[in-house]
Amino acid sequence: MVHEDTPRDCPFYRLLGLEVVQFSEGNSEVRLRWQEALGNLSGSVHGGALMALGDVGTAFAIFSLLPTQSTLVTVDLTMAFLAASRGTDLVCRGRAIRVGRRIATGEGRIEDGGGTLVATCLGTFLVGDGKRAGGIQD
Repeated sequence: MVHEDTPRDCPFYRLLGLEVVQFSEGNSEVRLRWQEALGNLSGSVHGGALMALGDVGTAFAIFSLLPTQSTLVTVDLTMAFLAASRGTDLVCRGRAIRVGRRIATGEGRIEDGGGTLVATCLGTFLVGDGKRAGGIQD
């Protein structure tokens, strides 16, 4: 299922330099543009920026299998940081593992411009019907 009308952009994505390149059939590709402002004290990409990239990349892989008005709320995101990266764009390739009626899981692999595996992540998301984020009741 390809969601041409699903927003691929929001203020947070612009702030970080995230670009949703594609998402369909349980897969996604999201790019994080290198910018010095995302560096940590050693000049490598900050772990928080990597977490955001993994979260968005994994979520869009899942979005590709859901009805258009669906929402996702991150319940859990685990990341393994494998290599430092600096001075190059990063790409997260997300893959949906299981998409249920209320809970979905997916994974992401983050690589730098040279193909080095920088991080991997596993995410669990609450699936909502679009009426309210995640369908959460007060």
